[in-house]
Amino acid sequence: MKRNMLISVAGLALATALLVSASVWVSADRQVVWGHTEGITQDEIMEKLHQLTTADFLKDFDQAMEDIQNGKGDPELGVCWGQVCIERASEFSDDEIINRIEEAMDDAYLRQWWVEMFYQKYPQEDHNHPRLLKLLQDEHVDPSFKTSLIHFVGFRTPEEMEVLRMLTQDADKNLRFRAMNRLNEINQKAAVDMAKKTVAAYHSKGDMEQLPEAIDTLVQQMQNGASREEKDEIIALCNELLDSDLESTKKDSLVYDMQMLSDLEALRMVVQHPKVDNIMKKGMIDNNYYLLEEVLLNDPTPQDVEFTVTCMELLPIKDLYMSLKTAIEAMPQTRNASGNNWQILLQNMQEEGVDAKTWLKEDWHR
Repeated sequence: MKRNMLISVAGLALATALLVSASVWVSADRQVVWGHTEGITQDEIMEKLHQLTTADFLKDFDQAMEDIQNGKGDPELGVCWGQVCIERASEFSDDEIINRIEEAMDDAYLRQWWVEMFYQKYPQEDHNHPRLLKLLQDEHVDPSFKTSLIHFVGFRTPEEMEVLRMLTQDADKNLRFRAMNRLNEINQKAAVDMAKKTVAAYHSKGDMEQLPEAIDTLVQQMQNGASREEKDEIIALCNELLDSDLESTKKDSLVYDMQMLSDLEALRMVVQHPKVDNIMKKGMIDNNYYLLEEVLLNDPTPQDVEFTVTCMELLPIKDLYMSLKTAIEAMPQTRNASGNNWQILLQNMQEEGVDAKTWLKEDWHR
């Protein structure tokens, strides 16, 4: 689903939540729709709202939201004002939107509403503004607001890129992670260079604070191609971190990175790691099953077969039944990999196994 569709849906939901004290302009000669909706449909209301001048619409919008807050209006009708606000976002000046963002800094709903209006005006995410850059640099501004804002604005000029780089070093982990991803979207080389410096700092100083984000960036880059040595280095680093006292959410992120690496040795490391729980192991086997299929069909070693048996004990997969059966029959020495129950394992794969996610294999081969 495209983001503009998502924001439109979000707009409809947020419209009834904009129950904040808004500025109200009262003028005897302005056109109004709010308070004059009896007997007309929502479509007709929205048509009338589109006919208002931009200034009159914003005044009408503010009056509607204030009255809804004070229990003087129907919240369902507020949806009309919210939807038209989205549709007319391109008419609002940058300063008008930013003024409203600043006025709503203490209200997460309304603040997010006007941030999304900025995106509606610049859906290519190619525009920024000095006042927004100032907010991103203000240490007193809520990090969650910054995390949202950097997703909707552009970073093109040297000054803008420097602000984004600064945010990749922020103390707030969510902001730091989003900033690194945004930098990776805009300038992958710069993001990779920063990630490599973070890894080097870990090796020299033991600082792992920003390491998971750096690994995520490096793995994304490796999906475009990487040497065996590069993959082995990142796998060894993840193995070390999984064995550390790193918080569980970051460890889960590392397992996901290993999954995205689409590499048999990464799969082997995760499945054999004593500190990774079985749910995470099963997920990785499920999403990387094609690696096992590939090795079984191409002169597998006894160790490859035994490892596949270990994986199938955790998560039996129907599609691997025949290739594993053939490999076991060709290597009698592997039949003890599952104790004396290798035939039971194969039967369980055939009868109770899950279906393979074959579309993942198609993506891998592209």
